[in-house]
Amino acid sequence: MKPFVLLCALLFTVPASAQDDCPAGHIRNPAISPLDHAYMLSAFKASFKGIIGREPSCQPGSGIDDCEYYIAAADHFGVYGDDQCHAGWSGYWESWLQNGHGDLNLVQTPARFLPGVPPVTPPPVVVPPDPVPDLTDRIEHLEELLAHLQVGVTAIEGRVTALEAKPVFTTCKAAIVGIRIPVDCQLK
Repeated sequence: MKPFVLLCALLFTVPASAQDDCPAGHIRNPAISPLDHAYMLSAFKASFKGIIGREPSCQPGSGIDDCEYYIAAADHFGVYGDDQCHAGWSGYWESWLQNGHGDLNLVQTPARFLPGVPPVTPPPVVVPPDPVPDLTDRIEHLEELLAHLQVGVTAIEGRVTALEAKPVFTTCKAAIVGIRIPVDCQLK
């Protein structure tokens, strides 16, 4: 077989791999997603719609809507700010869409919005109710309240009894006779 034919046979039987800009001596992390253009475009659109809430225009130079800009940045192995090599559509790229900068903590985390997959919504935060006090503690508290109430009732009863023991005037009549005013009052 001629060298040219052999070279052509090898080129057409070996699948093309992603561009690898990872310099020697750097950690090369595994790709977080498929790197082919069709997947990257659908992943970008899923993230864009999930974060921005609309379809991207994909117009070159349109800033956040420029699909090809993000795809070209994510579809190959390259050195990121952590001095390691990463590739693929990840939470890092979604943070660019959402915040305008990439979060390196998410660079090896799958994107939240993936093509053909409903977005994962975090479970609602459940705030546990205040713990119910022990029943024994509640009974003791109620018994204390009842004892204070009984003391109060006893004090009121004592005052009522004292008031009942005092004479009370029900009616009084007065007459003027000379200088003295005799008063005729009835006690109850």
